[in-house]
Amino acid sequence: RLMTYMPEVFLLSFFLSEAPGTVPAERNTPQLRQPAWILGARKMMNGLDGTARFNQPMRKNPGVQMTSDLTDVSIGGKAIRISSAQPFLAFMSDNQDFEISQGCAGLPTQGECDRYCRTRLARDNRFPWQRAVDARCPFAFDKQVRAWYGATALVSYSPQVQPVLKSVVRSLGTGPWGSGLWWGDSQVFMLAMWVAHAAAAATWGEGAPLPLDYYLYAAFTENPGNQCFVHG
Repeated sequence: RLMTYMPEVFLLSFFLSEAPGTVPAERNTPQLRQPAWILGARKMMNGLDGTARFNQPMRKNPGVQMTSDLTDVSIGGKAIRISSAQPFLAFMSDNQDFEISQGCAGLPTQGECDRYCRTRLARDNRFPWQRAVDARCPFAFDKQVRAWYGATALVSYSPQVQPVLKSVVRSLGTGPWGSGLWWGDSQVFMLAMWVAHAAAAATWGEGAPLPLDYYLYAAFTENPGNQCFVHG
């Protein structure tokens, strides 16, 4: 949602896409490539709350910082000033549409359970495929660890932009990554984040690892209440 509610990010979808087609069913329509760090964007509008359940009409944010949050950075030897207020990272897990796939090695067949049946089970963390661990499975646990590490490790990005990221990024906050609309197991995904970030944090510099803050939502837009299982 941040990718569309921040005006600067919304505009990027028009100018940075490499999508070849316009057929949604073929998944080739224009969209931002991920992972993507968004630096310098500001929250220009108010009205979007953390759960997206209590949204209000969007209005201009009267407290938006225009110059007081600027910091000096250098990219490729060129000095520029950008906002350091709200950098954020957008990327997705590797379990999209796993519940309607053909499954993979080591998992029980689900031939008699259609998509709606599988989704209902997944919302209660009772769908067996949510806990796939076989390395041959494209949506197994190790693939989620890889996705998180690849997006959050500083060494994943060009050496030219690494100093910029270190200048403006102070910590990383997340919610139910992988267990919203993708119907992953919130407990499993929290462990995947924990494992991956333990490795990725150190790449930000000796003595200055990147902190991770995990936020629990009592209600979440696509998968309400699923994070309650994390308390268990």
